[in-house]
Amino acid sequence: GLAPHVAQWLLNFYNTQILLMVFLGIVSLLMAAFLGYHIKLCLYNTTTNETFKWQDHLRLQRKINEAKASTAALKASLSELTAESKPPPSKWKSFFRRSPLEGTEKVVKKNIYDKGILHNLCEVVFPPSTR
Repeated sequence: GLAPHVAQWLLNFYNTQILLMVFLGIVSLLMAAFLGYHIKLCLYNTTTNETFKWQDHLRLQRKINEAKASTAALKASLSELTAESKPPPSKWKSFFRRSPLEGTEKVVKKNIYDKGILHNLCEVVFPPSTR
């Protein structure tokens, strides 16, 4: 085909300009990603530091909830052992039974500064200190 010959000719005679265009394309993609991340921060009214703190907080809350569920499951199994002997449950019933650890409650982050997307954008464009 003709395309490889055209590309080779362009690289031979305009190599600096083509390399510059490739570099600018890559930098533009990086800047677009950076802009998108900052728009997301503005929409949810958080800072970069807060996002990492929230991740740590949510991870800690999940561990606490799992520990509580594990403790409750252990207490339930101990009470079953000490209770009067009952006939063992059917194997099918125990196979389809949910694990007590699955019942952990969902961890939700509550950002007290998030006032909705539109109000958050208004706070960025018109900060409260200038009103």
